[in-house]
Amino acid sequence: MVTQITLPDERWYHIEKTGKYLPSVTWILESFPKGYGFFRWLAEMPSMDAAMMARDNAGVIGSKTHNALADLLEGRKINFDDKYFNDERREFEKLGLREWECLLTFVNFWNENQPKLLEKDIIVYDEEGGFAGTLDAVLEINGEIHLIDFKTSSAIYDTYWMQVAAYRAAYPKPIHKTSILRLGTRHKKGYEFVSRTSEEYSVDLGHFFDVKKVHHIINPETQPRVKTVPESIQLTI
Repeated sequence: MVTQITLPDERWYHIEKTGKYLPSVTWILESFPKGYGFFRWLAEMPSMDAAMMARDNAGVIGSKTHNALADLLEGRKINFDDKYFNDERREFEKLGLREWECLLTFVNFWNENQPKLLEKDIIVYDEEGGFAGTLDAVLEINGEIHLIDFKTSSAIYDTYWMQVAAYRAAYPKPIHKTSILRLGTRHKKGYEFVSRTSEEYSVDLGHFFDVKKVHHIINPETQPRVKTVPESIQLTI
């Protein structure tokens, strides 16, 4: 059994069989430099609070969309009044316009490509490499096996390729291509679907391990500082 442990500034996976704690791929990749574009965006924000709110809102859209996509991939029907869990606010909410836009373009992608779903939302880990994560889906498209991550961002960033490369390295079955499906875009089809060759995957994986070295310098711990957090605490006075 593998258990995900999410704390405000740490994300781990606990491998029960061996007792090891492995840092999550996405947490590791937070150590990658943000770049000029990020700092320019930050400078244009009226305040740090506004920047944090914009970041959180983007996270909300991503988490609710992913939760709804999981239902679609289970073959469930999504109704307009259905509510989905908001990972940021820790409550169920209706889907907003942006989330519906992403879901509708996912339906377009599915109808146009007619993929075969092989696996979805599965935890993969590499104890020797020292990382773990949860991949979105493995799809067969035109006879090729794609390990795919779904994104709702404004662009495809370098860290996305490192992320899917790490998942592919930890995935126990053969994969032909690592791919990103970006939903709700301004493209004619409403989505952007891009894949990497095996040669590009090898480069991406090398970059992931480079970032992992930096992450370890910043976070040298081999396990969470706090393993469990109760729902509430109170003193008896």
